[in-house]
Amino acid sequence: MAGAQEKLPIIYEHNTFYLPKGAPSTHILKLPIRGYDCTVENEAFCLTLAHLIGIHSVPVKIIDIGGKSYLLVDRYDREIIDEQWKRLHQEDICQAYSIPSENKYQHEGGPSVQMLSRVIKEQCRMPVRDLEQFLKQFIFNFYIQNRDAHGKNYSFLYRATGIQLAPQYDVLNTEVYPNLTRNMAMKLGKTYKSFEVSEDDWVIFANEVGVNKTYLKHLREDILSLMKINVDPAIDQLFKDNVPSLILSIREHILNQEV
Repeated sequence: MAGAQEKLPIIYEHNTFYLPKGAPSTHILKLPIRGYDCTVENEAFCLTLAHLIGIHSVPVKIIDIGGKSYLLVDRYDREIIDEQWKRLHQEDICQAYSIPSENKYQHEGGPSVQMLSRVIKEQCRMPVRDLEQFLKQFIFNFYIQNRDAHGKNYSFLYRATGIQLAPQYDVLNTEVYPNLTRNMAMKLGKTYKSFEVSEDDWVIFANEVGVNKTYLKHLREDILSLMKINVDPAIDQLFKDNVPSLILSIREHILNQEV
């Protein structure tokens, strides 16, 4: 499948794996990223935490195959209709604007937050709900230190009832890996540099997506507070007593974050 990380579309039913062979796959099996420690655990933790704080996100779990950890991800673009799995049409924000995947980063010609919010407002069946979900996803990406939230990682689902923002997916803390950039995939206010973001940048962001700056500030406070409250439940849910040191580093970062 497309993307930097090796992954395999599969059918997963009754704890058994099948190759689709023309049938709709139900899950994606993601392999560890070579050269980077604990990417499976990192992504599982981030998406589990997102779910616990009320962000619409894809269900994931860590599975062991031959002594190695893999990430099993539910496909959000699948649905059971008449007792059969069916594909749902989906497109990411790059596809919505006919932007080539190689230009998925904003500084390379990729989509901006204004472009994404415009699609939500003009095309989604429930724009107020979906705009709030986008804001939560964007804020969560910022505080979880996912700097790779580019235009291929925000998508829309086409249902019979209308278009809606897809759940959050492909989220991991990238700053725990020293050789990865701290620059954000989408500009926040005046900057791409995560370590330079100021309150003025969040005000610019609020204006760009068309929301009240005070509402956005409260939403940021709520999300960060919920992240701190739920960081240990997320760890307990995934790791019990065998917590990777990388996850503990992410935990410390979350607990020390300030709005």
